[in-house]
Amino acid sequence: CKQHSIVFNGYSPFGSGRRAKDMLEEPKLVEIAKRHNVSSAQVVLNWQWSLGIPVNPETASLKHQKENLDIFSFKLSTTEKGVISRLHSTS
Repeated sequence: CKQHSIVFNGYSPFGSGRRAKDMLEEPKLVEIAKRHNVSSAQVVLNWQWSLGIPVNPETASLKHQKENLDIFSFKLSTTEKGVISRLHSTS
């Protein structure tokens, strides 16, 4: 994709329906979020962005819109990124 200048986009970065709710309530994500004083959604968006994936979260909630824009106020450690990366492979 890089060779052809194609960029992946995180169109639905949290999944949808029950899967999204389950993912955002994942204890390891919640723990990381608490450590940084942010939401688990912000952690996911920050992690995806750190992988070079532009994200496009959709919400009608003004509160969530503001949170979704505030994903650069904290930095995930290499260890935290690894924990998040392994979540998908173990679910």
